[in-house]
Amino acid sequence: MKTFDFIHMIQMIYYVDNLADTIKFYHSLLKNNGIVAATNCGSDTLWKAYKKELWVDSITDWGSSEEVITCLKSLGLKYEEHAIPNAFDISECFNPNSQIGEHLLNFITSKDNFYQSFTPEIRAGMLDVLRTKCSTEKEGGYSTTSI
Repeated sequence: MKTFDFIHMIQMIYYVDNLADTIKFYHSLLKNNGIVAATNCGSDTLWKAYKKELWVDSITDWGSSEEVITCLKSLGLKYEEHAIPNAFDISECFNPNSQIGEHLLNFITSKDNFYQSFTPEIRAGMLDVLRTKCSTEKEGGYSTTSI
Protein backbone atom coordinates (compact mmCIF):
# COMPACT_ATOMS: atom_id res chain seq x y z
CA MET A 1 0.00 0.00 0.00
CA LYS A 2 1.28 3.46 -0.85
CA THR A 3 1.93 5.76 2.13
CA PHE A 4 2.33 9.49 2.35
CA ASP A 5 4.33 12.09 4.27
CA PHE A 6 1.45 14.53 4.47
CA ILE A 7 -2.26 14.45 3.68
CA HIS A 8 -4.11 17.75 3.32
CA MET A 9 -7.84 17.52 4.08
CA ILE A 10 -8.97 21.12 4.51
CA GLN A 11 -12.45 21.77 3.09
CA MET A 12 -13.28 18.07 2.79
CA ILE A 13 -13.49 16.88 6.39
CA TYR A 14 -16.82 18.73 6.75
CA TYR A 15 -18.48 16.34 4.32
CA VAL A 16 -17.64 12.99 5.92
CA ASP A 17 -20.25 10.84 7.63
CA ASN A 18 -17.99 9.44 10.35
CA LEU A 19 -15.15 11.69 11.49
CA ALA A 20 -13.34 9.07 13.60
CA ASP A 21 -13.39 6.41 10.87
CA THR A 22 -12.23 8.92 8.27
CA ILE A 23 -9.37 10.12 10.44
CA LYS A 24 -8.30 6.54 11.25
CA PHE A 25 -8.32 5.61 7.55
CA TYR A 26 -6.27 8.58 6.36
CA HIS A 27 -3.91 8.35 9.33
CA SER A 28 -3.24 4.71 8.35
CA LEU A 29 -2.02 5.97 4.96
CA LEU A 30 0.72 8.09 6.55
CA LYS A 31 4.33 7.02 6.81
CA ASN A 32 5.70 6.58 10.35
CA ASN A 33 6.80 10.20 10.44
CA GLY A 34 3.80 11.45 8.49
CA ILE A 35 1.95 14.52 9.65
CA VAL A 36 -1.68 15.21 10.32
CA ALA A 37 -1.86 18.96 10.72
CA ALA A 38 -4.76 20.63 12.51
CA THR A 39 -5.35 24.24 13.37
CA ASN A 40 -8.21 26.41 14.56
CA CYS A 41 -9.93 28.60 12.02
CA GLY A 42 -12.34 31.51 12.05
CA SER A 43 -15.22 29.68 10.43
CA ASP A 44 -15.49 27.23 13.35
CA THR A 45 -16.99 29.99 15.47
CA LEU A 46 -19.58 30.93 12.85
CA TRP A 47 -20.55 27.33 12.12
CA LYS A 48 -20.94 26.49 15.80
CA ALA A 49 -23.06 29.59 16.45
CA TYR A 50 -25.36 28.91 13.48
CA LYS A 51 -25.31 25.15 13.18
CA LYS A 52 -29.11 24.88 12.88
CA GLU A 53 -29.06 27.17 9.85
CA LEU A 54 -25.82 25.93 8.27
CA TRP A 55 -25.82 22.17 8.97
CA VAL A 56 -28.21 21.27 6.17
CA ASP A 57 -27.94 19.93 2.66
CA SER A 58 -24.52 18.37 2.08
CA ILE A 59 -23.03 19.34 5.46
CA THR A 60 -24.91 17.58 8.23
CA ASP A 61 -22.15 17.66 10.84
CA TRP A 62 -19.36 20.19 11.15
CA GLY A 63 -15.99 18.50 11.60
CA SER A 64 -14.33 21.58 13.05
CA SER A 65 -10.62 21.75 13.69
CA GLU A 66 -11.33 21.49 17.41
CA GLU A 67 -13.31 18.29 16.86
CA VAL A 68 -10.57 16.87 14.63
CA ILE A 69 -7.98 17.50 17.37
CA THR A 70 -10.28 15.97 20.00
CA CYS A 71 -10.79 12.94 17.74
CA LEU A 72 -7.06 12.52 17.13
CA LYS A 73 -6.41 12.64 20.89
CA SER A 74 -9.20 10.19 21.70
CA LEU A 75 -7.89 7.75 19.10
CA GLY A 76 -4.35 8.12 20.46
CA LEU A 77 -3.06 9.17 17.04
CA LYS A 78 0.06 11.24 16.50
CA TYR A 79 -0.50 14.72 15.11
CA GLU A 80 1.05 18.16 15.04
CA GLU A 81 -0.85 21.37 15.50
CA HIS A 82 0.28 24.24 13.30
CA ALA A 83 -0.78 27.86 13.28
CA ILE A 84 -1.07 28.53 9.59
CA PRO A 85 -0.84 32.24 8.81
CA ASN A 86 -3.78 32.34 6.47
CA ALA A 87 -5.78 35.53 6.49
CA PHE A 88 -7.72 37.49 3.94
CA ASP A 89 -9.77 40.64 3.78
CA ILE A 90 -13.49 40.05 4.32
CA SER A 91 -14.45 43.74 4.41
CA GLU A 92 -16.61 43.31 1.30
CA CYS A 93 -18.84 40.91 3.27
CA PHE A 94 -20.19 43.87 5.23
CA ASN A 95 -21.27 45.81 2.15
CA PRO A 96 -24.71 44.48 1.11
CA ASN A 97 -24.25 45.94 -2.38
CA SER A 98 -20.96 44.14 -3.01
CA GLN A 99 -21.07 41.18 -5.38
CA ILE A 100 -17.63 40.12 -4.12
CA GLY A 101 -18.94 40.28 -0.55
CA GLU A 102 -21.91 38.09 -1.40
CA HIS A 103 -19.65 35.55 -3.14
CA LEU A 104 -17.44 35.45 -0.04
CA LEU A 105 -20.50 34.97 2.19
CA ASN A 106 -21.76 32.20 -0.10
CA PHE A 107 -18.40 30.47 0.27
CA ILE A 108 -18.14 30.98 4.03
CA THR A 109 -21.65 29.63 4.65
CA SER A 110 -21.67 27.01 1.86
CA LYS A 111 -24.93 28.54 0.65
CA ASP A 112 -25.83 30.03 -2.69
CA ASN A 113 -27.50 33.42 -2.46
CA PHE A 114 -26.57 34.39 1.10
CA TYR A 115 -29.07 37.26 1.23
CA GLN A 116 -31.99 35.09 0.09
CA SER A 117 -31.02 32.02 2.14
CA PHE A 118 -31.39 33.56 5.60
CA THR A 119 -33.79 35.86 7.40
CA PRO A 120 -32.62 39.43 8.03
CA GLU A 121 -32.09 38.57 11.72
CA ILE A 122 -29.95 35.51 10.95
CA ARG A 123 -27.93 37.42 8.35
CA ALA A 124 -27.30 40.26 10.81
CA GLY A 125 -26.24 37.78 13.48
CA MET A 126 -23.87 35.95 11.15
CA LEU A 127 -22.31 39.21 9.99
CA ASP A 128 -21.89 40.27 13.62
CA VAL A 129 -20.12 36.98 14.46
CA LEU A 130 -17.86 37.40 11.43
CA ARG A 131 -17.07 41.00 12.39
CA THR A 132 -16.60 40.57 16.14
CA LYS A 133 -15.50 36.96 16.71
CA CYS A 134 -13.92 35.73 13.47
CA SER A 135 -11.90 38.72 12.34
CA THR A 136 -9.84 41.67 13.41
CA GLU A 137 -10.08 45.19 12.11
CA LYS A 138 -6.98 46.19 10.15
CA GLU A 139 -6.37 49.39 8.21
CA GLY A 140 -10.09 50.18 7.93
CA GLY A 141 -11.03 46.66 6.81
CA TYR A 142 -11.61 43.27 8.38
CA SER A 143 -9.20 40.39 8.15
CA THR A 144 -10.13 36.86 9.14
CA THR A 145 -8.15 33.67 9.50
CA SER A 146 -8.76 30.40 7.69
CA ILE A 147 -12.37 30.66 6.65
